[in-house]
Amino acid sequence: MPPPEKQERQLARLCDLVAASLLPHLEAETSPPRHLTREDERRLLLALSRVNKAIRGWNQEEEEEQQQQQWCEFDQVFL
Repeated sequence: MPPPEKQERQLARLCDLVAASLLPHLEAETSPPRHLTREDERRLLLALSRVNKAIRGWNQEEEEEQQQQQWCEFDQVFL
Protein backbone atom coordinates (compact mmCIF):
# COMPACT_ATOMS: atom_id res chain seq x y z
CA MET A 1 0.00 0.00 0.00
CA PRO A 2 1.42 3.42 -0.94
CA PRO A 3 2.21 6.00 1.73
CA PRO A 4 -0.67 8.31 2.75
CA GLU A 5 0.82 11.29 0.87
CA LYS A 6 0.88 9.32 -2.36
CA GLN A 7 -2.66 8.05 -1.77
CA GLU A 8 -3.84 11.64 -1.28
CA ARG A 9 -2.16 12.74 -4.54
CA GLN A 10 -3.72 9.79 -6.39
CA LEU A 11 -7.16 10.60 -5.00
CA ALA A 12 -6.80 14.29 -5.89
CA ARG A 13 -5.70 13.32 -9.40
CA LEU A 14 -8.69 11.03 -9.78
CA CYS A 15 -11.11 13.67 -8.50
CA ASP A 16 -9.67 16.24 -10.92
CA LEU A 17 -9.98 13.82 -13.82
CA VAL A 18 -13.58 12.91 -13.01
CA ALA A 19 -14.56 16.53 -12.44
CA ALA A 20 -12.99 17.71 -15.68
CA SER A 21 -14.41 14.82 -17.69
CA LEU A 22 -17.89 14.36 -16.30
CA LEU A 23 -19.07 17.64 -14.76
CA PRO A 24 -19.67 19.23 -18.17
CA HIS A 25 -22.26 16.49 -18.79
CA LEU A 26 -24.21 17.21 -15.63
CA GLU A 27 -26.84 19.89 -15.32
CA ALA A 28 -28.22 21.54 -12.28
CA GLU A 29 -30.99 19.36 -10.94
CA THR A 30 -34.17 19.77 -12.88
CA SER A 31 -37.55 18.60 -11.85
CA PRO A 32 -38.45 16.17 -13.28
CA PRO A 33 -34.99 14.87 -14.21
CA ARG A 34 -34.33 15.16 -17.93
CA HIS A 35 -33.73 12.14 -20.09
CA LEU A 36 -30.48 11.71 -21.98
CA THR A 37 -30.69 11.94 -25.73
CA ARG A 38 -28.74 9.47 -27.81
CA GLU A 39 -26.12 12.16 -28.46
CA ASP A 40 -25.84 12.99 -24.74
CA GLU A 41 -25.45 9.32 -23.95
CA ARG A 42 -22.78 8.93 -26.63
CA ARG A 43 -20.80 11.90 -25.28
CA LEU A 44 -21.06 10.64 -21.72
CA LEU A 45 -19.88 7.16 -22.71
CA LEU A 46 -16.93 8.68 -24.58
CA ALA A 47 -16.02 10.72 -21.49
CA LEU A 48 -16.23 7.62 -19.29
CA SER A 49 -14.08 5.72 -21.76
CA ARG A 50 -11.43 8.48 -21.59
CA VAL A 51 -11.51 8.37 -17.78
CA ASN A 52 -11.06 4.58 -17.85
CA LYS A 53 -8.17 4.85 -20.33
CA ALA A 54 -6.44 7.53 -18.23
CA ILE A 55 -6.72 5.42 -15.07
CA ARG A 56 -5.32 2.37 -16.85
CA GLY A 57 -2.43 4.55 -18.04
CA TRP A 58 -1.77 5.62 -14.45
CA ASN A 59 -1.70 1.98 -13.37
CA GLN A 60 0.81 1.18 -16.10
CA GLU A 61 2.98 4.17 -15.08
CA GLU A 62 2.93 3.00 -11.47
CA GLU A 63 3.94 -0.54 -12.44
CA GLU A 64 6.82 0.81 -14.52
CA GLU A 65 7.98 3.00 -11.62
CA GLN A 66 7.91 0.00 -9.29
CA GLN A 67 9.95 -2.06 -11.76
CA GLN A 68 12.50 0.75 -12.08
CA GLN A 69 12.74 1.02 -8.30
CA GLN A 70 13.27 -2.74 -8.02
CA TRP A 71 16.06 -2.59 -10.62
CA CYS A 72 17.71 0.29 -8.76
CA GLU A 73 17.55 -1.65 -5.49
CA PHE A 74 18.90 -4.72 -7.28
CA ASP A 75 21.81 -2.70 -8.70
CA GLN A 76 22.62 -1.27 -5.27
CA VAL A 77 22.93 -4.76 -3.82
CA PHE A 78 25.66 -5.61 -6.32
CA LEU A 79 27.60 -2.33 -6.08
